[in-house]
Amino acid sequence: GTFGTRADPSPIAVGGMAILIWIVVWAVSVAVQVVFSALTAALTVFLVATMFHKPKAKKGMDETESLPTRLRRQRARTLALEKELARLIEMIIRDFIEYWYTGVSSSQDFTNHLRWLLEQVVYLLMSRVLRVDWSSHLLNKIIPNISEMLSIYTSAIT
Repeated sequence: GTFGTRADPSPIAVGGMAILIWIVVWAVSVAVQVVFSALTAALTVFLVATMFHKPKAKKGMDETESLPTRLRRQRARTLALEKELARLIEMIIRDFIEYWYTGVSSSQDFTNHLRWLLEQVVYLLMSRVLRVDWSSHLLNKIIPNISEMLSIYTSAIT
């Protein structure tokens, strides 16, 4: 065909679509930033609480627990964390996506897909975080780095 034989979209339609795409990209980026910030805070609190927490021995129990008991306790903590992260995802969808998206469309496909995507991100982060030996990481990486930074700082101010 030759140029101009087909009706070109109006500048208003193109501009409206560009604005809609920008809004969606902005909302997704805000949601991702909020998720990562909240995940970082939640995982930090969880890791610090579990890293230094030693459960009290109950009366009549010896200090050593069997492996199945320890695994059940770990799974219970993991389930509690998963429940809180699912609640966090729902709040993010509600507060940062649905409040403006309901005015754009009545379809729930976008929000459902975004919810699924955020759940996948959370699952991958949790699986990676739970694989790390945090006590070893703290002793071998974090504390030496903090010590080195402090020595550099003290040598710089003197």
